[in-house]
Amino acid sequence: MASIRGKADFSELKKFERQLKKMEKTENDKFLRDLCRELAAITLSKAIFLTPVVSGDLRRGWTGGVAIDAKDYIAKKNVRKTGNTYGITLKNDMFYASYVNYGHSQKVGRYVPAIEKRLVKPWVNGLFMADRAVMHAQARYPAIALRMLEKYMKEGFNV
Repeated sequence: MASIRGKADFSELKKFERQLKKMEKTENDKFLRDLCRELAAITLSKAIFLTPVVSGDLRRGWTGGVAIDAKDYIAKKNVRKTGNTYGITLKNDMFYASYVNYGHSQKVGRYVPAIEKRLVKPWVNGLFMADRAVMHAQARYPAIALRMLEKYMKEGFNV
């Protein structure tokens, strides 16, 4: 039987292990909250982009009626943690937002002064701007998570 004898210095490996444990305790929650905010900002900005503009009220409804950047709005919102799940609720405060998003019925022949026309179709299809915005963020999630994890690892190890 062959054997190898020698000495090895594992101090750097032990130091690395301590840094990982420290990061896990202190940075894990911060990382997940920041990741949640990043994904929410992407979802919100896409939802705003997909929302039709007539008066601008429906678009401003995503941010509480104020014209503000999605990242700035999300930075002010609290990230809630329930068990192992982190989340931010995004909603449009305009009462008619769900009708535009999911579609709605209408009475054929009714005159609408705002558009100066009579209604022709019994159903108006929804634009699904909220659903499409969520799918957009879900498709980008792996790349965003990886990029943010690399950033946090570099900061944690002072590289």
